[in-house]
Amino acid sequence: MDVSRSFKVCDLTLSSLAELKSNELYALGSWDNNLYIFNMNYGTKVFGESLHDDAISSILFDKHKSILYTGSWDCSVKSWSYKGGSIDTTTEEPIFESTAQISCLHMSSDGNLLLYGDIEGNIQLMDMRDRDIIT
Repeated sequence: MDVSRSFKVCDLTLSSLAELKSNELYALGSWDNNLYIFNMNYGTKVFGESLHDDAISSILFDKHKSILYTGSWDCSVKSWSYKGGSIDTTTEEPIFESTAQISCLHMSSDGNLLLYGDIEGNIQLMDMRDRDIIT
């Protein structure tokens, strides 16, 4: 039997999501500037905090390193340590600032290359080993 679940997480648009724990925990980005971690098994918010100065537009989770990346309309990409079902906000690390709002994120399967796109149609590739922009 298939089960369908629906839960209200926040009052504004949810813009992005990433699976943190298979079929259970999900990171959700929202237009209210907040990042939420939601437990689908219990229908509860495990974490919710404003992590950017504008809407979170994209989320990416590196399962091998337990790092969550967030892109935002505040023109920044940040990384956060994920442990035990929560985000450690003391580990905030700005990855880079853009001149335009971030619209999407993607990481190579080995975690070495981070690609972001912005609302002006630009893409940028960064080598995460040394944080250099690849031109």
